[in-house]
Amino acid sequence: MFSFNGFAQNQEVLDIKAYLEQADEETIYPSEKQIEMLKNVIPNEVFQPAPKISDRVFWNEVAETESGKIYLKKALSYLAEAPEVPISDEIYRRANKEGNRTIYKPRYYNTMIRLEHFILAECLENKGRFVPQIKTYLRAIMDMKSWLHLIMTTETIVF
Repeated sequence: MFSFNGFAQNQEVLDIKAYLEQADEETIYPSEKQIEMLKNVIPNEVFQPAPKISDRVFWNEVAETESGKIYLKKALSYLAEAPEVPISDEIYRRANKEGNRTIYKPRYYNTMIRLEHFILAECLENKGRFVPQIKTYLRAIMDMKSWLHLIMTTETIVF
């Protein structure tokens, strides 16, 4: 079993209550005090959820696991699928105006799940056959009206 933890050990945690108490009611930007608080919790190192694709020992080992084989098979089944984003202006407006995100989220999540599979499959296989779909899906996501749903917290991904 392989586990990737997105949070560094001994990483200082932001006290959100104290942070919010330091807000300047006149602006949406962080106050100077908030910026100082943020400096204490921003990691010094770049986050990397898994080893680079060039670490073939690692990725070949993962590819041989049952989970790796399932991910690759699922990614292959998605190859012919087109992204379901960007969401049309009409759907985006309706979802936000009515608060009905059920017309938005399935399309969004289908695209994100497929992209995840393409990226992991390319790491597992390293043949380049998922790269065109990765590019297509990334372009579609970049064209989205809002990236609000892209703010995801994944503490642990387990293979």
